[in-house]
Amino acid sequence: QICNTITSGEVKGLEHVFDSQLEISILGESVVANKDYALNAVNDFINNNPKCSCKISHYGKRENSSFCIITIKSSGRSYRLYALFRAVSNKQLIQQFRIDDVTE
Repeated sequence: QICNTITSGEVKGLEHVFDSQLEISILGESVVANKDYALNAVNDFINNNPKCSCKISHYGKRENSSFCIITIKSSGRSYRLYALFRAVSNKQLIQQFRIDDVTE
């Protein structure tokens, strides 16, 4: 679902998986913010990196949490997306969302 959101540019797709408060870090700017701020930050990233491609690199799961690492490529640049999900009211919600530039 994260890959579909990034490649389609439809940020609203993340609305139901973001927790009401989450830690978000995009290209070195890190804050704890509400869902609306986080959605706007992801939207800005997508607008600045059109025609992204995504590939899930790794996925892991523990008792009440899971995570995924996604490789994003756009216009000759490579990014690493890390998302941490935790169980909240029987739903897996993103509580940490990080995008770092890893272009070599």
